Amino acid sequence: MRKIILTSLLVTIISTGLLAQTIEEIRDLVGKNQWVKAKEGIDKYLSNDKNTKKGDGWYLKAVIYNGIVRDSILGPKSPATRMDAFNAYKKYLEVDAKAIEGQLSQHATLFDVSFGYLQTASETFNAKKFDESLTAFKNAEIVEDYIVKKQFVYGNFSFPAYDTQLYVNIAAAAVNAKKEDIALEYYQKLADKKIVDKGFDEIYKYVVNQFVKKGDTLNRDKYLAIGKELYPKDEYWCLIGINEDEKDKKKLFAQYDALMNSSCSSYAIGYNYDVEIYNYCFAQEKHPDDFTTIHPKLPEVLKKTIAINSTPEANMLMCRYHFGLINDQLDVYNAMKGAKPEDLKKRADINNQINQKYEDVYPYAMAVYNAFDAKPDLKPGEKGSFKVSCSMLSEYWERKKDNVKMKLYQDKMTSIK
Repeated sequence: MRKIILTSLLVTIISTGLLAQTIEEIRDLVGKNQWVKAKEGIDKYLSNDKNTKKGDGWYLKAVIYNGIVRDSILGPKSPATRMDAFNAYKKYLEVDAKAIEGQLSQHATLFDVSFGYLQTASETFNAKKFDESLTAFKNAEIVEDYIVKKQFVYGNFSFPAYDTQLYVNIAAAAVNAKKEDIALEYYQKLADKKIVDKGFDEIYKYVVNQFVKKGDTLNRDKYLAIGKELYPKDEYWCLIGINEDEKDKKKLFAQYDALMNSSCSSYAIGYNYDVEIYNYCFAQEKHPDDFTTIHPKLPEVLKKTIAINSTPEANMLMCRYHFGLINDQLDVYNAMKGAKPEDLKKRADINNQINQKYEDVYPYAMAVYNAFDAKPDLKPGEKGSFKVSCSMLSEYWERKKDNVKMKLYQDKMTSIK
């Protein structure tokens, strides 16, 4: 937010002929900061149609009304007078082509009106009064645009023709005020200029997401292309191709398959795909009808995902997948009651399959264990996963009848607080 510069306004006294006494009295009141009386005087002065055709009255009105809104007592009671001051100054410049008083003061009143709006916008934003902040920011934009159009400069300061920071502030206030159409309008202004700055990637994401919500594919694709151009390494642009609300899981999986076989293939897409498959296959009361067709896809995709980035989360998902199959086989094994040779052979075959699944689990459980064991501080969720990996490894060694190693992981699990 710009630092607000409170300018000391110099009211230049210019002879006004027969009306000089009236104007002089008003100027004297201004010099003494007697704003209420000055306002009464200038309002009365401008009630005469003849006086409205001269610039001095409008100039003084702008000074007086701006002085009122800046006054610590009068200002809070008369917030609208700031815009009245702006409109009076515009009228002054329309009526008085030379605008001598304005030039001598470098149009200080006009700049101060804009600075005042920016200060109010900042203060109300910090106070979480977002509707008020939005209004003040937009009023500041109105005044700024006028100053830029007039090419006015105060000292060494001038407003930029394209005020990036102001547009960001307007959009931020609009988002917080739940005025998303206004936020979109101003974020589009920035996106159209293809501005790249720290954190600006979120602006392009916001614009794309809003057009996705609106079902506006033309604008969605336009800003999606800009986002990819400016932030080519950001996976977000690829994830836009996924409809997370898709109820038909086969269609959802087809979307992921298309991305995995494109330049968008990445850890995030692969991991999200694996989570979708796992939830579809194992997070329901019973397996779906196409379970045997779908579930083998998970380790296939997950191996590629881990090859990109071997995270504890991805390795744990692989462990959970294999344990899901282990539990299925244990259910079958425990349900078998026959004592005939063929029954015993079936039980032995299933037991061998279970042993193989534990072998499948082992390297991924160790990857999770090693990752967390190397970290000095763990978050609560990480501690939970660490304990699960210890439990899995303990079961693995129990099945191999190695009580020493089994106890090692049991003790480790117990030590995790």
